[in-house]
Amino acid sequence: MFKKLNLNFKMDQKNFIVYFCFYLSGISALIYEIAWPNRIQLMMGYTIYAITTILCAYLVGIALGSLFADRLQKNPVSPFWWYVIAELFVGLYGIFFREWCDLIENIYSWPLSMLNLNITELSIIQFIFCSIIIIFPTFLMGTTLPLLAKYLYQQSNNQLPIKLPTLYGVNALGGLTGILLAGFFLMPTLGHHRTIMTAVWLNFALVAIAIIFFTGEKFPSLKEWKVGFKAIFTSTKKQDKENEKNAISNYKLNKKSSLSYLWLLLVSGMVSLMVQILWNRLTAMVFGPSVYVFALVTATILSGIVLASFILQRFSSNISFNKKFLIFLPALAGICFWIGTNLFTKCPYWVFYWHQIWKVDHSTYMLLSLATMLLVLLPASTLIGMLFPLTISVFTWDHPRAHSTLAKGYSLNIFGLVAGAILASFIIMPLSGIEFITKTIFYLLIATSIMLAWIHYNPKNEKINQLVRDDQSDQIVQSEHKKLTSHPFTITIAILIITLPILAIFESFNWYILTAGLFYNRRTVKDEKQLKEDGLLNVSNYGNWPINFILDKKDDPYATISIHEYIEDKNTRLFKINGKVDGNSTGDEHTCKLVGMLPMLFKPDAKNILIIGLGTGISFQKTLDYPLLTKSTLVELSPSMINFSKKYFNHLNKDVWDNPKTQIINRDGREYLKHSKENYDLILSEPSNPWLDGVSSLFTQEFFKLAFNRLNEDGMLLNWFHGYGLDCITVISVLKAMSSVFPSVLVFKKDGDYYLLAQKKADGLNLKSFDRQQTQLPLNIKKELINSLLSESVSNESDINSYSTMENVINQLLIADNSMIERYVNLPANNDDNQYLQYHSAVTFFQNISCDLTTQMNASELKRKYLSNLHD
Repeated sequence: MFKKLNLNFKMDQKNFIVYFCFYLSGISALIYEIAWPNRIQLMMGYTIYAITTILCAYLVGIALGSLFADRLQKNPVSPFWWYVIAELFVGLYGIFFREWCDLIENIYSWPLSMLNLNITELSIIQFIFCSIIIIFPTFLMGTTLPLLAKYLYQQSNNQLPIKLPTLYGVNALGGLTGILLAGFFLMPTLGHHRTIMTAVWLNFALVAIAIIFFTGEKFPSLKEWKVGFKAIFTSTKKQDKENEKNAISNYKLNKKSSLSYLWLLLVSGMVSLMVQILWNRLTAMVFGPSVYVFALVTATILSGIVLASFILQRFSSNISFNKKFLIFLPALAGICFWIGTNLFTKCPYWVFYWHQIWKVDHSTYMLLSLATMLLVLLPASTLIGMLFPLTISVFTWDHPRAHSTLAKGYSLNIFGLVAGAILASFIIMPLSGIEFITKTIFYLLIATSIMLAWIHYNPKNEKINQLVRDDQSDQIVQSEHKKLTSHPFTITIAILIITLPILAIFESFNWYILTAGLFYNRRTVKDEKQLKEDGLLNVSNYGNWPINFILDKKDDPYATISIHEYIEDKNTRLFKINGKVDGNSTGDEHTCKLVGMLPMLFKPDAKNILIIGLGTGISFQKTLDYPLLTKSTLVELSPSMINFSKKYFNHLNKDVWDNPKTQIINRDGREYLKHSKENYDLILSEPSNPWLDGVSSLFTQEFFKLAFNRLNEDGMLLNWFHGYGLDCITVISVLKAMSSVFPSVLVFKKDGDYYLLAQKKADGLNLKSFDRQQTQLPLNIKKELINSLLSESVSNESDINSYSTMENVINQLLIADNSMIERYVNLPANNDDNQYLQYHSAVTFFQNISCDLTTQMNASELKRKYLSNLHD
């Protein structure tokens, strides 16, 4: 009795250690999944095509590793130790990931600098280099689930389908822990490199735990490892096929049933990735398009997978029930998905309520956001999360090569993920939008259930299945096939009757609410008491968003772009990116003019100008006022923004597109600047707000270095920035990043906007006599420039060219230069590794705060200095 108890204790200890190692493996894998693509995006750009390409390369590596795991399962070395070795090498790779990326980036830059590639060719090049970067570690990651399944459940073929949901769930739980750690703590506080090193140490801790505490079997000797490595390469395809044939000689499955399970494995992967892409976009419009969106969505999906795995574990031994439930599962998942997604589009009301009534801080906001997503989307996430583990459990039941089937099924599921990513990002999103993605997912799941019902509830197929199991001849099987008839219509009609009312109730999204930008807490509520009394029914009576209507909308691959027109003034329009106002024909017109014209104070002779970011096109149009201009190049990420600017803001940009001096390029601004061979006299950077995911990369030290290298000897950079929604530490982090690269920096402030002016030449930004500096500018342009700069209007020619006018410019706008910025030695400088701006601005963007650097910098001393220089 004592020995028996002792044996059970050892088995429990063994299982605990293996499960704990796989839990740590899940944590490290999700940390890598956030950190690695983040670094690669800085190299390839923040386009949807680059992101999808990175994801596909990542998933293909995992799929290939899963297929290769079949060889390791037949190896003389225990599968557990192969798993440990895989985790060890993933950790070792993580140590040198940064250096490896730098090497590959230098090689990658050559074809992009030398060749003029279209989007398809660019995606192929990016896929090749992404694969080179991450194929090795993701290949190793792909082997882990099949290897541990083989090790834990090798005594009986039916142990695998019974126990697999637990193993899958433990790994998903680790992934959930990893996404929460990396997304909300590690990346914001430790930065990119130290976040990767955290995952590396988790890999090493996993290896140490396995070696020190694992008592299931001893660590293989060097001789055993040699034999094991030799066996990997000596096993031939001919031997594998012969072994496969012998193993399944007594196991037969109806071909239609087998194909239906394979289809379900593929569909579960496709649907999972398409759901993530869809929910990412909706979450950005509901809670704000910040860097935390990915973590929120992934945490919701992983929570569903964890819950699904542990629910399935309770029923995993009931194969008869599982087969029947699997038929209805896709339809049930589709119905819950449709209802949950449509309900989620109503959640902006709740966000409005949080801000106006509760006055939530960032931590509370994130918790409420995650809680809302779990409440509304967890049922769908759970049912979709059941598809893979339940299908693989049913498919491998009684299979003599269950572990090999698991590896192949796992890889097929991952290839489904790749197909879903390509289908949603490259085809459906740009052509038909996110509503069509929603319908595609729904109909795909419903059609899958109908197909399964047709096959598995068909008396003909049941009879044929029995004949196949009884090893009857093909002639008898074909004879019965002709005689029997099918009656699957009852199940099919029942599924359709259930689903059609769902479509009728939730016909389409409420785009007015989704694009209202209710997450952005910069509006006032006249009567909060009345709002509380009215509940959420009369929210539309408050704030400033109901006074306009949607004129046009496009679900761009990068964001949802919407054009709004004011009801009372049809000449006043604005555009929004994922619900956030990003430009208009009223207040922002003044800002855009300054972006284009402020450099005229110092660089009126600019000939070759580059503009990053289009907006309404006003800044782009203002570059045509430079008298010596020969070429003005615009780089804009969103093709829809280019089309909308031409169509709806042509009265502001004055059809700048038709000017022979202009060129429009649809690329990521930073990626284009990195691979451009052209030098510029002036670069104007007018990106969106930095709390939008990816925009912060245009405010880092590395970006400013790219701009510095692309400027001529006396070239100049103007970078627009803002102070609203940001604290001063965040603003100063950007100023320090610029000042660390450019020897000459001036900071101007007008209303809530900052204009960061930097010149490559040291001491190049000296304010001289305005008359001497502007001799090349026509009087009307001088007048427009001065009136844009100053609060009061200046009309006389003598006033425009006078010292007093220039004094007013300095007194009103100038607030800082390098010497003042460098005083903040203890504050961080925003850079690619420590993306302080991206994470910190996402914390403060919805708070009603504003940084006033005029007070912070104590600029009076600086102004006296430049006023003195003005009169020298």
